[in-house]
Amino acid sequence: LGNRYKLDIDYKEMVSEAVEYGTKICVGILDVDSFKAANDTYGHVTGDEYIRTISECIIKIVAPIGGAYRYGGDEIVV
Repeated sequence: LGNRYKLDIDYKEMVSEAVEYGTKICVGILDVDSFKAANDTYGHVTGDEYIRTISECIIKIVAPIGGAYRYGGDEIVV
C-alpha cells in the first residue's frame, strides 16, 4: 500500500488526468473492522500481518484500475 504522502502525489496526478481526458474518478475509504481489538489482543506484529493480508487482497482487486493507500491505522483509501 502507498501511504498518505503517496496518495497526495497520486491524487493530484489522477485529477489532472481526469480533467485532461474528461474521465471520472471514484474514491472509497475502507475501515477495517475489529482491527484495534485484534491489535490490542494479539499484539502489533499480528496487527501488522492482519493489515498486510487485507491490503494484499485489496491491491489485487484495484491494481488494474487504480491504487490503494493506508490512510490511517485501519483506514484504506482506494
